[in-house]
Amino acid sequence: MKLALLPENGLVAPHYAADVAMLAERLGFESLWCLEQVILPSTTKLSYPYSGSEKLPIEDLPLPDPITWLSFAAGVTTKLKLGAGVLILPQRNPVLFAKELATLDQLSGGRVLLGMGMGWLRESGRSKEIAFEPPALRMDEYIEGMQRLWREPRASYAGKHVFFGDVRGHPRPVKAEIPILIGGNSVDAVARAHRLGYGLAPFGAPTSEIENLIRSSQVPTTCFGAPNLEIAKRYRELGVDRLIVRTDETDLETLERELKRFATALG
Repeated sequence: MKLALLPENGLVAPHYAADVAMLAERLGFESLWCLEQVILPSTTKLSYPYSGSEKLPIEDLPLPDPITWLSFAAGVTTKLKLGAGVLILPQRNPVLFAKELATLDQLSGGRVLLGMGMGWLRESGRSKEIAFEPPALRMDEYIEGMQRLWREPRASYAGKHVFFGDVRGHPRPVKAEIPILIGGNSVDAVARAHRLGYGLAPFGAPTSEIENLIRSSQVPTTCFGAPNLEIAKRYRELGVDRLIVRTDETDLETLERELKRFATALG
């Protein structure tokens, strides 16, 4: 099971951002990840789907733009993969986003990983005047259009929400592809991962629901969790491909000790 790191606090402090990226690489972590939430409403009538609470777990965190932040991390590392996600794809322009990702992939030597989801917080979409609906169709077309631009020197795509004809999208990714992980816990997310992605990224602790999803998905699975050894071992037993360790620790010495113990215990 590959270990990845997702810091959740202190990310807009330049020294911390550089140091945490170099720390993850020095400790042998496979990848470094950054969450996305562009703006948040002051109040919401929706419950966070992974806790059942209306209180958002990231409501007070100054989350940066993930592509900008990962570009910063790329400049101070050489081997560490750069994980963006889970990004809310329907709020983006897929043609422009394909260009941004391909540029980062080229500059980093082919190190970009991409987690994508539809987003659950509809107020955030309305605040940006983004048409989320229908999110499933937009999600599929955006991914297909981006992949067409990455894979083909002269690309065309004709969908309801994405359409372009005989265009050249340069630069393209190093391997003419960027691995896409589909975020979500639903049957539709699993089907999309089989159809368009390289894996599934479900949310939540390893309850029976999550365990059944991991066993039945039959695609590489990336899971999120705190540096909890018992949970990590359970994920490893389930055959999880990658565990993204979430932490809000901003003291680098404390974080290094914690991550060393965690990685050593997992062998």
